[in-house]
Amino acid sequence: RLQEALGWLERALVVEPESVAARFELGRLRLERSELEAALRDLETALAMQPEAPSIHYALGLAYRASGDLERARQHLESARVAERGRVEPRLDDPLMDRVRELETGSKAQSRRADWLFGEGRVREALVEYRRAHQARPDDPSMWANLGLAQLLAGQPREALQTLSALVARFPRFAGGRINLGVALSSTGDLHGAATQFLTALTIDPGAIEARDGLAALLVAADRHDEALDEYRKIVELDPANERARFRPAVLLLVIERYGDAALALRQAHEALPASVPLRLLLARVLAAAPVDSLRDGALARRLVEHLEGAPIEGAPIEGAPIEGALIEGALSATPGEAVFGLETLAMVHAELGRFEAAAAAQRRALAIAEGLAGPAAERVRRRLETYLAERPCRRPYEVGELSL
Repeated sequence: RLQEALGWLERALVVEPESVAARFELGRLRLERSELEAALRDLETALAMQPEAPSIHYALGLAYRASGDLERARQHLESARVAERGRVEPRLDDPLMDRVRELETGSKAQSRRADWLFGEGRVREALVEYRRAHQARPDDPSMWANLGLAQLLAGQPREALQTLSALVARFPRFAGGRINLGVALSSTGDLHGAATQFLTALTIDPGAIEARDGLAALLVAADRHDEALDEYRKIVELDPANERARFRPAVLLLVIERYGDAALALRQAHEALPASVPLRLLLARVLAAAPVDSLRDGALARRLVEHLEGAPIEGAPIEGAPIEGALIEGALSATPGEAVFGLETLAMVHAELGRFEAAAAAQRRALAIAEGLAGPAAERVRRRLETYLAERPCRRPYEVGELSL
């Protein structure tokens, strides 16, 4: 019902002409309808109102590409990549919806407003709304659970533990409360207490995937690898489309150097979820950089990377752009850490095929991003770059601290 949506957005702009969000959505809708001239006009207007927003640059890049102006498309895609590096996407100004949310009343409205603020990354503001909703509906255990989780993420672990402990005391059969308390206990270092909560949640609801996921993470931390892998297998049985439950055990197998098992798990995961970019990249890494000769297949790794444009990422790479550009420009919703992971994967594939100059070029691009990240990422990227400059392939497909889901 695109025409109806178009009409509502146009009416929204009559009421609030300064709404960047409405102007942006109108431009994206017109782009979807192939109304390129109108789409470019709306998106350029939105960009003039909020030039720091990567999502607007990105949409303009797609619009200019569709119109055949590849140079301007490249400029906007590069601007989006630079703007989003190392920081959260700024919220698009939307005064009309802000007023609507302010007018909403009642505990359900407060809860919805809190959920929206939480999704926007405005955790402290969300915390205020969750507290109000909890006070209005003290008999609803979900209000306690939301409040406790918001307290934890707002840097208030003591308050979170108090809220969630009171929740499980009052509603002992509410699995969600047990899960959130387990998360809070784990974050404060009480791993035994966390495990108890996750296991209790599973006795209440054996299908509670979040409890199994939390339990698996604790088992990994305790070096109980086979038990952790078993929990991930149970999650996949419950939810075959669960990307994280397929990615994390593969990472664990690589870390403990069970490369054959990792390769098998990733092939099965890729077959089940062929659109998953992280799984595709991790499989390509094993095929390009596993230290076991029989597991490597550089040609297949290359095909996996070359066909990233077929994945359901937002937009496709510019036609004719080098594959290094496809990952970074065709998946601009990626975080800097994800971009580094993708570029390092490309470097591994190039190196396995003997293309050390191309490997070094991809690795340098990864280094440029990694230098803006906290932690040891830049050191790892620099070390791999030295390997490629010495014309040697990588033989360690994954290191602790790289991409995790």
